[in-house]
Amino acid sequence: MVFTTPAPFVLLLMLSSAYGCTVPWPATINVTWDYQIGGYKNRDVDVYMLDGFLTQSTLISTLHDQGKRVSCYFSSQYESFRPDAGSFPSSLLGHNLDSWPGERWVDIRQKTALEPIYRSRLTRAVDLKCDGVEWDNIDGYMDDKSGFPVTVTDGVSFIQSLITLTHGYNISFGLKNVPNLVAQFVQAADYSINEDCAKYNECGSYTPFITAGKPAFSVEYTDNTQRSTNAKCQAMVNAQMTSPIIRDRGVKADGSFLACTNAAGVCSPPAGPGMSTGPTGGGDASSGDTLSTRGSPWLAVSFFLLIVYGMA
Repeated sequence: MVFTTPAPFVLLLMLSSAYGCTVPWPATINVTWDYQIGGYKNRDVDVYMLDGFLTQSTLISTLHDQGKRVSCYFSSQYESFRPDAGSFPSSLLGHNLDSWPGERWVDIRQKTALEPIYRSRLTRAVDLKCDGVEWDNIDGYMDDKSGFPVTVTDGVSFIQSLITLTHGYNISFGLKNVPNLVAQFVQAADYSINEDCAKYNECGSYTPFITAGKPAFSVEYTDNTQRSTNAKCQAMVNAQMTSPIIRDRGVKADGSFLACTNAAGVCSPPAGPGMSTGPTGGGDASSGDTLSTRGSPWLAVSFFLLIVYGMA
């Protein structure tokens, strides 16, 4: 027996996909961006990357009204200063993250214990109406830094689980700082973010994202003095990274921002709206609509058709 889908159900599926209710944000390579997890500042860019705990839903709604996209930052590890820090069992906590006080690696093999924490963060991302989520510090399997006997296989399994979980909330997934796993995840991830690829000679590792038509967002930091500013830009531009930028390590609202703007790799300061201020972040997301309510008038039409179909 072959099952067929009644016409109203087909229309429902078409409309929900068309208006962003079931399909993650299909990021493209021809976009500009800024990394602002340390604080929001109005800039003339297409994509903002903001802290998922510190940002208000009202700010993201304003940015959406302006035609912008927002990727929300969440760590995949423990942070003592986050409101859900008490949700992490002590048995999951490993070594401290170097140079980041209050942050510790977790045992990524314990996915059952971690899943409720990540689901809670993704629920917040939905409430905020984040288009994508950037899970930071997913590279704990490297260099024995976590304090747990985890392997690359454990890391691959962990990242794949995060991708599946994130997509399950209709949110795009940003792959961050795992150049050795780009080939493994270029199809499953929706975009990538890398830090200091020029410093570590890794920029070319992200080429598969560009080839696949997906952004490879790249940022170098001013505290890296091994190369000049233009040399950093040149390395990112040569690798065709997506709108590469130079930022202060704290990526603060009043911090430095330079965009690598041409084939010569020359950096330029922001102009126009980049020097003005806009809505502020902070606070909680309780006032925002959920992602699933976008395009609701069209869904209402579809549900009406479903009712009519049911009465026929």
